[in-house]
Amino acid sequence: MSQKIHIAAALAAICLLAGTGNAQAQTNVVFEDFEGYGASALNFTGFSDLTVASGSVDYIHEPDWGLATPFGDGFVDLDGSTGAGGFLRTGVFTLGTGDGLVFQFNAAGNMRGGSDVLEYGLYALDPAVTWTFGGGNYVGYNPDGTFNLQGVSIAGNHLWHTVDMASDYPWTEIQLRIGADQPTQFFAYVRTASSDNMGPLIDNFQLDLVPVPEPATWALMILGFGLAGAMLRRRYFAPSM
Repeated sequence: MSQKIHIAAALAAICLLAGTGNAQAQTNVVFEDFEGYGASALNFTGFSDLTVASGSVDYIHEPDWGLATPFGDGFVDLDGSTGAGGFLRTGVFTLGTGDGLVFQFNAAGNMRGGSDVLEYGLYALDPAVTWTFGGGNYVGYNPDGTFNLQGVSIAGNHLWHTVDMASDYPWTEIQLRIGADQPTQFFAYVRTASSDNMGPLIDNFQLDLVPVPEPATWALMILGFGLAGAMLRRRYFAPSM
């Protein structure tokens, strides 16, 4: 029994120490659910974690203008009321070598007629960077299979995907997992070229960085599991008395 206790304690220590190796890593660097901004507002710019870099967007508080979201009360019309579609982006973050990047949000058609084009993407500040699918720890996908990843475009440091959205396009989760071939600073964005004041609707904009385990963490885990294995061998193969 005491040997089982020792093994369990060793495994617990491994997990604890492995967790501390990435304690300073960034995760969930942006989560904007568009709640708490009060009444609907045209050409809104007061978001906590996102910037309207060009054009304009409208903040909508359900049920204004007959629009709705299943995720709370607040969301965004990506084509504001200036006749110029909005470019909504994050601040600049750092992606380390081998780190994973998860970019996701919910999107729907404008619910008022016609159709729009939604573009979402990632832009690395270093022009030498290339975004990678499958070559590192992360690959790109959309879990519900709605969009075809063959439509994703990569031009070196710029990755983007455009989606044609009819007005009745239902609320859908869009998720992208990806990596880069070297460390870089980057930002994520959504935008539309719509110019009729009725654009795609956006909610629950989220960006996470998932670090690759540090070499010291891997070494510690390997050593720990090796010790645990040695204890098991000692238990089962020790000569009987």
